Amino acid sequence: MSTQEKYPVFISYAMEDGQEYAENLKVVLDGIGLPAFVAHKTIPVAYVNPRARMLEAVDQCEYFVVILTSGACKSDFVQKEIAQALNGKKTIIACKRYDVSRSDIPCEFIQNDVQRIRFENGSSLSRQVVHALTEIEQSHLHESGINGVFLSRHDPQYAREL
Repeated sequence: MSTQEKYPVFISYAMEDGQEYAENLKVVLDGIGLPAFVAHKTIPVAYVNPRARMLEAVDQCEYFVVILTSGACKSDFVQKEIAQALNGKKTIIACKRYDVSRSDIPCEFIQNDVQRIRFENGSSLSRQVVHALTEIEQSHLHESGINGVFLSRHDPQYAREL
């Protein structure tokens, strides 16, 4: 068992065109009490095997958010992270940038049980992901009979301002 810090949210992205979106989303999620794993921010530069650490973080997360940019759709490693999340039966939120064609997205990404978001900029991405996670958490809490725990962990005013 690893002694690494665990993150409830894993953000998958391509460095060349998804890094800024991932960074902004991490700041927002961290700010509302949902620490997010973003590889280039979380893994130290000198880390021996960063890809293994990333897959370990996918295994440990509860929510897997993939930022589907054209670079992510072509990335073998993003596809590997998605496969890991699917195999681990993670709650997946697929965030497709407005300029990515559905035909560019590998077919295994498109499933009925995946929450889908279309975004145009970092602000709309963050707002929609927070909304989706809040709804998912409320649904889980309602099903389990525990109401309000998720929202009490967060700053509702901050979430409304997004």
